[in-house]
Order: sequence, then C-alpha cells, then structure tokens
Amino acid sequence: MDGAGTPERFADVSKAMGVNTSGMSVLDAAKKGVLAVQELCDDVKISTITGLGIDADAFMAKADKMAIDALASGSPNNTVRIPTKEQIIDLYKNSL
Repeated sequence: MDGAGTPERFADVSKAMGVNTSGMSVLDAAKKGVLAVQELCDDVKISTITGLGIDADAFMAKADKMAIDALASGSPNNTVRIPTKEQIIDLYKNSL
C-alpha cells in the first residue's frame, strides 16, 4: 500500500475485520486492513492467476491490450483513484 487514495476506508476495513487499531495512525490501520484482506484471501483460498493454471508469460503478453480495454470500458472511472494503463498492468503483474 503506497498511502495514496483513501486510507480512512482501509482503516475502516481493519476495524470491520476485527483488527485492533487502537493507538495506530490512520495509515498504519489502513496497512493492517490490507494485510487482513490478504489473509482472508489466503484463508478462503482465493487463487492467483498462475494458481488457476494460467501461464504467466501468456497472460502478461496480453496485459497491454487488457489494460487498454479496461480503460476503454470506463470501469476504472468508478474507483476513487483512476489508474493509468501502467498501474493496471502492475495490478495484473501482482495478480500472478
């Protein structure tokens, strides 16, 4: 988590997931919220792209087009921070 966006919302996620955030800054509580969500994904076995059997190289070969298509769809405009094409590609890399 880079601290940009809305850390207050992620701090709220921490509290909702039962993380003790007392005495923490909003940013520290937000980081704990991100970790709590990652742990939840692990607990319920939400897989990565490669964990689903998709070849990483084949997936990333299509990343540029997928990012362009995502932006063209308008969906990224529905988020707090509108990502660039490069940020979307980074999300794809991190999902491997």
